[in-house]
Amino acid sequence: MTIDVRNLQTVHGDVIDLGDSEVDQYSMWQIESNIPNHKHPLIESNHPVFILRGYTREILNEHKGDNKFIAVQFFIPTSGYANFDSAGNLFTDFSFRDQQIDFLISYFENFDEINKPLCISFCDESPTIKDSLEILYNLMALYDIPEDKVFFLGNNFAGQEVIDQYAKDNGEIPLKYIVSWWMLGHMDTNQLEKICDPLSDQTYKLNPVSLKQKKHTFTFLNRREVENRVALLWLLWERRIKAYKNIISAFPPLRLFGIDPTRSDATPSEGEVRNHYTEIFFQTVMKKYYGGPVTHINQELVNKFVSEMRVGKTIEGDAPYIGDTESKFMPLDNDAYVWLTCESTSELNEKNYFFTEKVLKPIAHGQALVVYAQAGFVDAFKKLGFYTLAEELGINESYDNITDSGERMRMIADQMEQISTVPIAELHQRWLKCQDKINHNRKMIFSMLSNLHQAHFMRNQSRYFVENLLDNEKRADTDQSLKDYKDFFNFENILDN
Repeated sequence: MTIDVRNLQTVHGDVIDLGDSEVDQYSMWQIESNIPNHKHPLIESNHPVFILRGYTREILNEHKGDNKFIAVQFFIPTSGYANFDSAGNLFTDFSFRDQQIDFLISYFENFDEINKPLCISFCDESPTIKDSLEILYNLMALYDIPEDKVFFLGNNFAGQEVIDQYAKDNGEIPLKYIVSWWMLGHMDTNQLEKICDPLSDQTYKLNPVSLKQKKHTFTFLNRREVENRVALLWLLWERRIKAYKNIISAFPPLRLFGIDPTRSDATPSEGEVRNHYTEIFFQTVMKKYYGGPVTHINQELVNKFVSEMRVGKTIEGDAPYIGDTESKFMPLDNDAYVWLTCESTSELNEKNYFFTEKVLKPIAHGQALVVYAQAGFVDAFKKLGFYTLAEELGINESYDNITDSGERMRMIADQMEQISTVPIAELHQRWLKCQDKINHNRKMIFSMLSNLHQAHFMRNQSRYFVENLLDNEKRADTDQSLKDYKDFFNFENILDN
């Protein structure tokens, strides 16, 4: 086993004993990843929630009693490049990594000595909760760990719903899932701070977006290569989307986590050479979304698609490669009216409403949002308080009600083709009528910044964390979690210009 929680070797050379009474949720540590050449730790303390961001420590310390536990973050790396299964299909592995399982085993083996509940949180991507639960419940049964001593912090607003259903189906007692959502760290916060100017009395003045007419209809940036993004790009290409003004990237070169792209086991998507673009590959991808036979997809069409969509190439105004901070870049100053995206969790079968930076970027820039995600995702995003502006610009959002993934994607492609035929001048006039909703959206984004003098969102979220951490019986379904977070926002200190 690679992990000993009584003798944790940290990346900074310290040795941490989680059984030490002085080690708790405020202790900061990171464990070196055991994936070769992978620099990002897979296991670390949850210092953002408890120390670095918000007021959790301050509020938690107001409560009497011994409220100590161990808070650990598991990073589930999606690796940023194409993964292939034994049949040659693209896939993303959202499950626990071996090192993380080793940590759980060691923690439960020493549970009595540690004598603190375990809070497992997930940085960045949400995991496949059902797969994680199967492992976790088995380990808890093996070591006789009470269900009220292990709980989750995660980004999925439907997390508790998924856990409750899994527990019901498998005769388990459901673990608690606390929604811990904040994605501004994946955005350019220097730009977000410019949404408002500070005034002398700790209030802020909203800076409206430029009303200058834009040059492009929509932006569609594709960084990590996954099947649904390949498929949507193909459907747009078939609709001759390149004949219209848009900003589209198709899997530029990747350099993630310090991995050397020239190593012997490098995958094709890590560099500019892609050798998996064959007719068989595209037929396999498209048969899930096409809604009909795909035998017409031949190598000539594939070559034409790769060339015309500039697959694997960097587009004008973007970073020469995409890695970590480069993903925050907005090519061509995001000069478009609509933002189209495929959410990461759209690949998952279980319900997952995780709103990433992919849907927050257009909100900050005053754009309309069209998103391929799970059915009901757009409705959930609106319940959080955001406006998508899609219907205001003439895009039918009924695709969000469609449960069949292929049909939903084809409807989105149809809507993007339709909106692309609208003259830019007319689209601009529609967009000008949306300024009140645009300003509302931008206030929501600005109010989430963690460095504001009056950070109502952060304080409210921290209070929510503490209430849920201390009351295991307090549970929230999906709608309640969305309502709770919507109530975190407060604009009273943000004044209209």
